[in-house]
Amino acid sequence: MFFSTTDRRGVILAGNDVFARVSGYPRDELIGARHNIIRHPDMPRAVFRLVWDYLLRGQPVAGLVKNMAQDGQFYWVVAFLMPVPAGFLSLRFKPSSPFLGVVEGLYRDMLACEGECEARGDDGTTTMDASSALLVRALAAAGFDGYDAFMCTLLREELKCRDAGIADVGGRLFPRTLTLADDGDAWGPGLQRIFASNLRAYEQANGLYVRLDDFAELSGRLAGKSGRVVEMTDEFGFIAVNASLRSRRLGHEGRSLGVLAAHLAGESKRTRLLMAGLSTQIAGISTRLRDVMFRLAAARLQLEMVLMFATELAQGGAESDPLAADADARQRHAMIGELQGAFADTIEFAVRSLRDLDHDLATLGGNAAELKRIIHTLQFVQMGGLIEANRLQHARSFSAMFADLRDRIERTKVELLDLNAISARLGLLAGEAPRAAEHIAADVEEMRRAVASLAGVRRRVPGGGAAQGLDGVEGTSMFGIHEERYAAAGACVDYGHASS
Repeated sequence: MFFSTTDRRGVILAGNDVFARVSGYPRDELIGARHNIIRHPDMPRAVFRLVWDYLLRGQPVAGLVKNMAQDGQFYWVVAFLMPVPAGFLSLRFKPSSPFLGVVEGLYRDMLACEGECEARGDDGTTTMDASSALLVRALAAAGFDGYDAFMCTLLREELKCRDAGIADVGGRLFPRTLTLADDGDAWGPGLQRIFASNLRAYEQANGLYVRLDDFAELSGRLAGKSGRVVEMTDEFGFIAVNASLRSRRLGHEGRSLGVLAAHLAGESKRTRLLMAGLSTQIAGISTRLRDVMFRLAAARLQLEMVLMFATELAQGGAESDPLAADADARQRHAMIGELQGAFADTIEFAVRSLRDLDHDLATLGGNAAELKRIIHTLQFVQMGGLIEANRLQHARSFSAMFADLRDRIERTKVELLDLNAISARLGLLAGEAPRAAEHIAADVEEMRRAVASLAGVRRRVPGGGAAQGLDGVEGTSMFGIHEERYAAAGACVDYGHASS
């Protein structure tokens, strides 16, 4: 895993040693360079436009990116990017899921499309629109309703595949304890505090993260259940129309059946209206669940990066120039603060969304209960219709019709019971969040104090002097939320040269 930060123009501000090693560039060449220094020509411009669209709206984004090292070789990464106060943060790790092969082919098609458009003399916007249309069609063909749904699944599946690969070889992402290469390093205790608090937060956040498969399964079932109930309630209306038409043919003899048909039509209309609202609620809950799953996966990734970067800092050797080494160390410790703040923002969003989910599910339960009451009313109508149809000599078709209505009502009741069961399970999962949030909030506050404490540390250098402490560490609130909010910038971005 590695990371880098840029300003809002895409100029690299910082990055860890793994970034330098993988890209093949020395760190001093990377700092101050535009991030497109690693852009590979195989990447479609439309992909970068999509990334910038998310970032400039203040939203995180994830995707698969092909980069080019200094020696011309390529490397693929799963990239998670998000706004931070100084600009943007990008975390990357090696892809290992089957998505890579699919995306490689898609990117080739998009790049070919862009080449054809440019050969015709199309402008940049038209070219990227045509390329983006290929992406949209590919997502729809794969069953995704948009890029949000895809990147949520991508990040979750990539982490699962990576975890499985690490488990297969008996490896670990990071040590359980932090060992300092230099026991006399004055920043060592602060690093150890940061590592310990992040490790505790990781364990708590991971407790929520491991439920993502449950969330994903229930979200899919909830959406599917909504569609089936809508279909069934629509059928009530068709039966009501048929019953009304047939009762008129019977004249005076069919008056009572006509009254029942009219009542059935009214209740069917109420059912459809309520179900339409219920479907809207379910769609909103599904969207919220997708956001929660994405943020929980991202939070885990960010914590892993903090822990791995702290390990990298602790194992760093002494430089020949102590003053230069001290300046470099101050910058790197400031980067710890940036990573910690990013995690705090992400986990706070996820926990807040889980709490909001409780309210959404309560409202959903109330509307489902109302729908259940209407279904009971429809049962009385069905029974009355069946009795009346059996009384009439010329109403055998009514008997079959109301018998069919009974079957549909029973199936709808079963679907509603399943809907309530899914909502209850989601409520239990979401209910685990508050307790975990309390522990995570305490750990985040400890992280903040540990990062801030580095600012007061003065490191010894040869000659009896002391290097300056850590400058520029921005304070955060109890949950690490920066006061600054990220409004979309109205800047013009050159997508041909921008890079994730």
